[in-house]
Amino acid sequence: MKRNPLSIAFGNTLRELRTEHSISVSEISEAIGINSSYYRVLESGATTIHISKAIEIHDGLISSSINVDYEGIRDVLLGISYLNNLYVKKENEYVIDQSYKNELLEQLKVYEHKLGLLLESLYETEILKNLSKTNEEIIKILEHKQFTYLIKNFITDYQNFGESVEEIENNFVNNFFDGVPTYYFEYLNTIKNQLLEMPITINLRDMHAWEIRNSKKFKNLLVIIKDYNHIVAFKNLKKYQYPYLWNNKFESVHFIYLNDDNKDPKKIFRKHLLKSMKIEDAKELEEFDKTMSKVHFIKPSDEYRKKGLNILGQYNACWFFTFIKNNIKVGFTATIDDTQEEIEYTEGFSLKYDKATKKKLKYINSLIRKI
Repeated sequence: MKRNPLSIAFGNTLRELRTEHSISVSEISEAIGINSSYYRVLESGATTIHISKAIEIHDGLISSSINVDYEGIRDVLLGISYLNNLYVKKENEYVIDQSYKNELLEQLKVYEHKLGLLLESLYETEILKNLSKTNEEIIKILEHKQFTYLIKNFITDYQNFGESVEEIENNFVNNFFDGVPTYYFEYLNTIKNQLLEMPITINLRDMHAWEIRNSKKFKNLLVIIKDYNHIVAFKNLKKYQYPYLWNNKFESVHFIYLNDDNKDPKKIFRKHLLKSMKIEDAKELEEFDKTMSKVHFIKPSDEYRKKGLNILGQYNACWFFTFIKNNIKVGFTATIDDTQEEIEYTEGFSLKYDKATKKKLKYINSLIRKI
């Protein structure tokens, strides 16, 4: 096999993690215990590293303040070795050994479920059917298919990879009191009752203040909105420019819009945000476009559009921030006054952790996985 897409994706992820933390090649290679030249080859995806090196890579990254999971790195290296055996040569070209592939996935479902999910996602990109592409072309395809996001998540959040939103949220809720002395339970119950008596409504100014205050803590944002014009309008982007987008640890925002037209909302969003920020310097423009790769607008099918409208009901939008720590999700919903010059909530409040909220999250995540 001339080129291993998983090896290329792994190397690209290592590069991203290193540059996000402003660490040089010499520093990271020294921390791992390999020479700089070999590490550059590793980032390029042009070599296969043995699974026994997983501990050294993990410890080197951790010592460099890059949070990764050993199991994630171990399984990726294992997956790379599996893919190296995936192809057989027939009539001077490499083709996928379908029997080996099917047997492998069946075995992984039983013994290495998370790795099986990762490899299945790689197969779905169809990149394995064409090995003649350059590394840059492969990365571009994997980015477009969201696989680069998946492998990064696999390495940095292995425990939660492949779990449903409900499983992650329930684990957090169920384990919340772990380690807390029972002596404090009555005190905590009193606090809970006091919180439930507090108002949950929130105005636009307070909402923006809360987002700015917590912008460095966010991992991603998921949004359902009836009309994307509330997001992309210049008058609104001039007022609010999504501060968390520029944080290296923030991964992505997905806007699921339910109005039915054929315009390109991301193109409009980019144009108006760029204008509102008054960016002209070439280097800043390059960084701006790099940041725009985190932004995704999703137009659902008619079936999903109807479901989305049903889920929103009387409200114009709902959105969920995922925090880096513990993957906690904090949700909001609001009605929007279309008659105002600038976006205004006529009613906005924080979502409770209940069945209706879980239904919204399930809808968003099923759409993202589907697309």
